[in-house]
Amino acid sequence: MNLKQIRDFAKYRLNDYETIHAWLDVEYNLYANEAEKIICRDARVLEDSATSSVCEIDVVAGTLDYELDPVIIYVLNAKITDSSLNLTKTSRQAQEQSYPGWRSGTAAEPTKYLLDYRHGYITLYPTPDDSYTLNLSVIRYPLDDMALDTDEPEIPAEYHHALVDGICYQAYLKWGDRTYDAQKSDIHLKLFRKAIADMKNTSNAFQYVETTLSPNRGFI
Repeated sequence: MNLKQIRDFAKYRLNDYETIHAWLDVEYNLYANEAEKIICRDARVLEDSATSSVCEIDVVAGTLDYELDPVIIYVLNAKITDSSLNLTKTSRQAQEQSYPGWRSGTAAEPTKYLLDYRHGYITLYPTPDDSYTLNLSVIRYPLDDMALDTDEPEIPAEYHHALVDGICYQAYLKWGDRTYDAQKSDIHLKLFRKAIADMKNTSNAFQYVETTLSPNRGFI
C-alpha cells in the first residue's frame, strides 16, 4: 500500500467521512510515519548490511570513535572489509577492567567494538593503525519519512496493514469533541501491539538455528 491508501483505510476505520475532516492529511502522515518507526524499533523488521551511507564507515588511523547514522537502532555485527572475522562486541566496563588505559594503547587493526562508550557512536579497539572500511549489519528505521501520496512504507508489504491501527490509536488521542476517545485509542493500540508481537514471532521463526548443547561443566 502507498501512503494515500493507508490514509484512506485509516479514515474508513475512524469514520472520518465528513466534508471537513476531523484529522488533516498531514496528521495522518505524521501518525503513519511514527507507527512505522515503532514497528521498526520493536519488531526489528528492517535489517540492512547493504546501504553504504548507513552500513559503511571510513576508519581513520588514530581515531577510535565514529558516529552512527541516526537511523540505526541496533548494530548486529561489525567487521573490517577484507577480514573474514567479525569484530567482537565488548563493553566499556569490560575494557576498563581488562585493559586499563585501553584508549591510549598500541595501535593495530581493530578486533573489538563498543557501543556504550559514547552515545550514538561505535568505538573500536585497539586504536586503528591504518585506514580501513568498517562494515556494519544493523537494524534500522526507514531511511526517509513518507510524504508523497505515492510513497510506500519501507517495512515488508505484509506488515502495512498494521499501520492502520497504529494511526488510529494516535488519532484518537487528539483533543476534541470529534477526535478524542481514550477507549477506542486503547483498542487500536492493543491491535497494533498484537500485530507487532506477531511480526516478532515470525522474525524469530526465520532466525531460529538448531544447536546442540555442550555438556554442563557446572559452576566455577
